[in-house]
Amino acid sequence: MTTEVLKNLISCRVRLDENQRLTLRNAYNKIREAQTPVQTTPVAPGSSISVNTTYNVNTELGLADITIRDILNSRDSIGLPMLIELQRALNVEVVSKKDIMDSCKSYCEYVFK
Repeated sequence: MTTEVLKNLISCRVRLDENQRLTLRNAYNKIREAQTPVQTTPVAPGSSISVNTTYNVNTELGLADITIRDILNSRDSIGLPMLIELQRALNVEVVSKKDIMDSCKSYCEYVFK
């Protein structure tokens, strides 16, 4: 007799408050400012081609600046995997594993009431 394992897929989105969003925005802006050159220099003397900076956090997340700003500023909620990646990339924590586990527990208690 084989025992089947119950497999569930639980999707989670997090609704951040303004302080949490501000913490993420400030961390992102701080990283961008630290990596932005004071002045772009031409590739060659007399050239009109200059070097642009790629922010490491954008590369790490695989997202353009405009996408990250959209996530941080205008979305009602953020998918948990994206939020965790943002926190790691920005080296801040606005939602902890305990926060999520407590919310999941409360949700299950509500659903199975």
